[in-house]
Amino acid sequence: MAALNVIAKPVVASLALLALALPARAEGHFGLSVSVEKGGHDHPAAVATHVVVAPRRVWVAPVCRTLVERVWVPTVTTCYRDVPVVDIHGRVISYRREPYTVEGGHWENVTRQIVIHEGYWRVERHVEVGAMVHGR
Repeated sequence: MAALNVIAKPVVASLALLALALPARAEGHFGLSVSVEKGGHDHPAAVATHVVVAPRRVWVAPVCRTLVERVWVPTVTTCYRDVPVVDIHGRVISYRREPYTVEGGHWENVTRQIVIHEGYWRVERHVEVGAMVHGR
């Protein structure tokens, strides 16, 4: 039993350090296992500790690409002209305003986002921290 106490003190100290450090790393989800073997004549007592951090979900952001296209933007403008009003002798009596349209346009760069692949959740595998064997 004295050999077990010599081994147990460093194990308890290392478990205390792991218990303080792991919750921050594991985000509150972790497991801790301790196994103790009694020694015999051929071999001394041994204590093994094993810590496994539970898997966590990680968000993988979507991948987008910015596409710039050049497009023709048609325009229609209404303009006015003054048309003379003449009498039967060809003299100008007055003017009347007459509308007409002018069709045109211009080139413009249009930017839009294209999704290459959407975002998704990924589960990270178990992370094992510290497999310590004291004794033996």
